[in-house]
Order: sequence, then structure tokens, then C-alpha cells
Amino acid sequence: MASISIYSTNSNLIGSSIFSARNYQSCSSAFESTSFTSKSSTATSLSLSVNETRRIRPRSVRFSVVDAAVNTNNHFDVVIVGAGIIGLTIARQFLIGSDLSVAVVDKAVPCSGATGAGQGYIWLGNKTPESDTWELAKRSHRLWEMLAKRVHEEGMDPLDELGWKKTGSLLVGRTLEESIMLKRRVNQLTEAGLRAEYLSSIDLLSKEPELFVGNDGGAAFFPDDCQLDACRAASFIEKANRQFASKGRYTEFYNEAVIGLIRFAIFFLLLHEKLR
Repeated sequence: MASISIYSTNSNLIGSSIFSARNYQSCSSAFESTSFTSKSSTATSLSLSVNETRRIRPRSVRFSVVDAAVNTNNHFDVVIVGAGIIGLTIARQFLIGSDLSVAVVDKAVPCSGATGAGQGYIWLGNKTPESDTWELAKRSHRLWEMLAKRVHEEGMDPLDELGWKKTGSLLVGRTLEESIMLKRRVNQLTEAGLRAEYLSSIDLLSKEPELFVGNDGGAAFFPDDCQLDACRAASFIEKANRQFASKGRYTEFYNEAVIGLIRFAIFFLLLHEKLR
């Protein structure tokens, strides 16, 4: 079986026991975000799993300012502060979804901050249907699956390129009260369209022999939850972004700390609208 990430619970169920020194102009744009290759892609389901016998570790990823994409432009339509996985992904969406030029600025290099410290969980099992983040979490899960599928279709290994694994996730309870709450959560998420299964302590041992939660314990298993290597995924997106550098539409400014934000472009836009 694929490896399973463990999420412990307490009595509440969820818990655990712009610019650099250069001059730029900026404006904003919005468009529908769908995938990393086409803004008209259709969402499809994906069933990718990691071979249970595979133990080969993907190659290491290193980011360097020496390799940063550069060009001679001094003005960009969009300037993104932060070259983590979110910043690079936003840049990617502007590049494939518009004709705007994009610069990414970071005080260090990608994965030197929150992205590098993240565990890369793409989970729905610990989310609550109809909450403020539910639809966002579902869409994020779907888009990452679409990207993994596209990588697979292009003859590459999602594990190697993205660190992508359909691990599944577990919410674990050790008491009778927690087990009752987990059963309710399984029912709730099943009604919301997720695959979910309640495992008794005996069933849990058959899946995870080293995990014993006591006779009153149990777990909620969500087989479609996934995990990726955030740094590997950021590297993949960065590489795709750099294809636009030769067209003068993409530049990276690494080891360039942001020292301020010039708002004159916004000011003149507001002034223009007021005078109309």
C-alpha cells in the first residue's frame, strides 16, 4: 500500500495530542486559473498512486541566483514579491493566461522561506464542508491532480518532477468519544462527495501494523488525499516560467530585498477615473 500520513486528533477532532532598488511599473490583471499549461483545460479525475515497492528518492533540488532568468527590461506589467510556490504559480498563471510581462522578486531564493518548510500536504480529510476554505481546498486539490496528470501524460514521472504521491491521510482517535466523532466526520465528508472510510482499531492495524490506538480507538481514512514535495514542485514551475524569459516576458530578481512600493501607477489610474 502507499504510505499514509497520520493526523492525530483531540476531543475537538481537529488538533494534535515592491520593489527592489530598480524602477518598475505595475498593474493588475485577472483571469481564470485552471492549470499550468492552458487556461481552457477541463478538470478531470485522476488516479495516480505510488508503487508500494518504490524506494528510490527523487533527485535533490537546488535553487541558485546564478541560474535566475534575466533580461534587459526595466519595466514590467506585473511584479510579484516572493518566489515561493505561491509566487511562482501566480507568475505562471499570468504568463500563460495573458500577454503581460512578469518579474518575480525575492530577498533570497525559492524555498528559503515557508515553501521550503512546508510538508506539501494536499488534504481534504481535515477540512469541513461549507466552511470558508472548503471550495478553495477542493479546487486546489483538483488543480494539483490535473498538473500531476499532465506531467504523466507528457512522459515524465510526477514523483520525480513534483514529489507527487497519493498517500491518503488518516485522522486518528484513541478514545471512544473520538471514534464517534470520526464516524460523524466520515459521514459528513462522504455526503460532500469525498471517498472516506472509518477504520476500527483492528482494521487500522491491517493497514498500518505499527499503529495501535487501543480497543476503543479508530481512524478515518481518506484514500484520495495527496502529498507533494513543495521545493520540487516550485522548481518545476520555475523551469516552466523561464521558457518565457527569451520572449522578454519573465525575469527573476533573487537576493533582491523589497525596499518599498511605488504607488504612482495606481494614483494616476484613480485620478483618471475621477476626472472622467
